[in-house]
Amino acid sequence: MPSTSSATKQSASEEERQNREGKPCALLKEVGVTREIHLTPKARTLYHRATKLTKTVRTLKGRRSKLPRRQLYKQFNKDEVLDQITSPMLNSVVTFVRCQINQSTRKSHGRRYTLVEKILGLILHKQSGRAYKTMEKMFYLPSRRTLSTLLSRIPINAGINEPIFDNLKANIMLLQPRDRLCTQCSTKWH
Repeated sequence: MPSTSSATKQSASEEERQNREGKPCALLKEVGVTREIHLTPKARTLYHRATKLTKTVRTLKGRRSKLPRRQLYKQFNKDEVLDQITSPMLNSVVTFVRCQINQSTRKSHGRRYTLVEKILGLILHKQSGRAYKTMEKMFYLPSRRTLSTLLSRIPINAGINEPIFDNLKANIMLLQPRDRLCTQCSTKWH
């Protein structure tokens, strides 16, 4: 027959196991009562206070577990994280990634693109119209109508345009002397 001390140890270890499993502490069992109705009025008020305190402890433990995550969110904002991620990338790739992130939260008719994003879209569209059409379905890109509106704002007339030649001249000056040779072809000369 087991001694009373070993039986007490077993019941204590059983209570610890129940507490570890997340079951509420059996306050009523500790005082030898099975229901709250059997408590005296003073004991009942103490029981209510104890249950409120255990609920408070549980909520504080939950908040404590979420605290480090909240501090991380406060530490980094979206722009800082993007700067860290996109620092080794080319400027055009950075522009594309930022465009995708910024436009992802907006509705399709509420998207507004910067001039740089429109120019990047125009470059992609001029490389391959079909590829741009496919990419437009997968990514947030300016519509082809937006790009044609952008092109219509550029004042280019038929014939020789001085701004184009000025731009060519500035770009040629950046090249090595051996790379500056080129030929110019034109369909009509007047």
